[in-house]
Amino acid sequence: MSSVTTGVGPGSGPSGGCPSAPVPAGLATFRQLGSFVPTWGLIATKHLELRKRRGLMIAVLLLTLGPPVIILGIRMLFQAINSSTYGPAGSPGVFAFLVNMMAEFCFIIAATLGT
Repeated sequence: MSSVTTGVGPGSGPSGGCPSAPVPAGLATFRQLGSFVPTWGLIATKHLELRKRRGLMIAVLLLTLGPPVIILGIRMLFQAINSSTYGPAGSPGVFAFLVNMMAEFCFIIAATLGT
C-alpha cells in the first residue's frame, strides 16, 4: 500500500499526535478535501455513464413523472366535468398518496441506477 506524508497540522495524522505520520494515499485525499461531497471529476464521470444509458434514463423519467401527471390529469378532468361531485385535483390526501407512491418508485429507480 502506498503512503503519503502530510503535514497539515498537529494532531492531523491517523495516529492523532504526529503530523508527519504516513497516511494511506486514499485517506490523504479525503483529509485534504475535508468533505463528503464528490469531486467534479467523479460527478462528470457519473453523468457520462448515465448519458450512455439513454434508454434507461428515458424509462426512469417516465416512471418518475408519468404516474403523478396521469393521476392529477384524470382528477383535474373529473373535476372540470362535474365539480359538484369531485373535489379539487390537488387535495392533501391526493398529495400524500402521490408522495408515498413516488417514494416507492424512486427507491426502485435509485437501485436500478446504482446510486
